[in-house]
Amino acid sequence: MVVYRTRNYGLLKTIESNRELVPSHIEQLKASISKKGQYTPIIVKSNGEVLEGQHRLQVCKELNIPVYYLIRDLDISDISEMNSRSRNWKNIDYLHHWAKRGYQPYMRLLEIAEQHKDLGIEVSNLIIIFGNDGAKSLENFKNGKFALQFHDRGLKVLRIYRKIKNYCDKNPNNIFFRALAHLAMLENDGKFDIERFIKKLKRKSFTKPATGTLRDYLYIMETIYNLNERSNFQRLDEKLNGKG
Repeated sequence: MVVYRTRNYGLLKTIESNRELVPSHIEQLKASISKKGQYTPIIVKSNGEVLEGQHRLQVCKELNIPVYYLIRDLDISDISEMNSRSRNWKNIDYLHHWAKRGYQPYMRLLEIAEQHKDLGIEVSNLIIIFGNDGAKSLENFKNGKFALQFHDRGLKVLRIYRKIKNYCDKNPNNIFFRALAHLAMLENDGKFDIERFIKKLKRKSFTKPATGTLRDYLYIMETIYNLNERSNFQRLDEKLNGKG
């Protein structure tokens, strides 16, 4: 495979649906390339569109040095596949990538993420909240196969979390949000009262369980929900019978 070299940066064009440039990554690469050179070529299509390596291209421009590149006529969708094995792309990059390409579930999820960015929920948790499709959920998300399976339930989860966020551990994991999804379904059936839960949380904050299974999370939530409620004890999950 031929490696090309050019200083004519105008020959190479970035693609709108590629990930956003990250200034900190550019600075790290600049420090490395200025000392060791560009030892990994960027990948472009024959029309000059950059499929992979836009940060390296930007660094070469800023350092005013030749850029090395390979020509591979891949479809733009191959960007996600190439980068699914790379640490460079984060979930937020895949979200922007597929949203820019016009994939409606990603466009809607990005809109939701921006509307609720003050909650500080990671994209990996939003995937669970709105489109949990099992063990391959993250892989499918990266490959453009994400489906917004639980739109309305997901919005209820965000509403519940907004109300109880100050009483919970920082940076909750996906099991915590699975538990909230369970509460959202119970609330929809009239079997969970968020105001009662908040009242109890003011007296006993939620603490992450030691083992961290869904059952453990629900057990702690049920314990808090029924604090001092001997005559009005309510199960949040029948599977919890006999626990503790």
